Amino acid sequence: MLGGPKKLLFTLTLTACAAATCLAGDFEAETDGKTVDFDPGLAPQRNPFNFSVGVRGEYDDNSNTSETDPQDAWKVWLSPSIVYTAPVDNTLISFGLTYSAVFFVGGAADTRIDQRVNFLTHINHTFNDRVNFDFRNRFRFSQEPEALGDLTVFEVDGSYFINTTTFQLGIEWTPLLGTTTFYELAYYDYTNGRLGDVNNRISNYIRHDFRFLVWPTVTLVAGGGWRDIHYFDQDRDFWNAYGDFGADWQALPNLTVGARAGFIYTNSEVSGTGWRP
Repeated sequence: MLGGPKKLLFTLTLTACAAATCLAGDFEAETDGKTVDFDPGLAPQRNPFNFSVGVRGEYDDNSNTSETDPQDAWKVWLSPSIVYTAPVDNTLISFGLTYSAVFFVGGAADTRIDQRVNFLTHINHTFNDRVNFDFRNRFRFSQEPEALGDLTVFEVDGSYFINTTTFQLGIEWTPLLGTTTFYELAYYDYTNGRLGDVNNRISNYIRHDFRFLVWPTVTLVAGGGWRDIHYFDQDRDFWNAYGDFGADWQALPNLTVGARAGFIYTNSEVSGTGWRP
């Protein structure tokens, strides 16, 4: 559903871990479909297993994802995770499983419980000081509505399977100049046949960025990308082209602040073509 029902979310997340070092991300805190990843490679090496439990409170002003009858609700997420990490020479291999239960409190959805299962495979290999390759495959089942981002939003209220495979190659050509090349393949399959006829799809996305260090903590970034969406049973395929520039500021060792400005060009079988900032 292109440009579907809108949501307003407020989120607070707490995480407790069974190891001295707490992991943050590739299991997922997701805000209106925007997944915040944590890297299993941060797991302490003295113990290959890491257990964590995340608790998140969220206010959703349209919990049923409806254009005509929005229902607000408070949601409580309970998310236990287990991650196994195995470093081998210059390669990091990790596997992780997260289960999430979403309890709705208040409103018409007071007795509703949605569930999500997320399984991640992650391989990261460092060829040398200047070349790094990263592979991730995430398989997920979710009963929560999803949003697929950039400036084009899909939001469908229905259970679905999604498999996402990503590849990323980072190269430092000189001490000041580096490039990052990223590719993502995503497959969506809805369990409801009616929804599947309309929304089952495959997505290809490729992006390339140039990064130029202008200060020890400031990097200029310029790049672009292309995304193609193909629906299996609908004639509403489209593709997007992107271009943007900006800067990243390394405020703290584990905190980066970035800003981007650019454009998106859309070519759609349904709505034609157009540019957006």
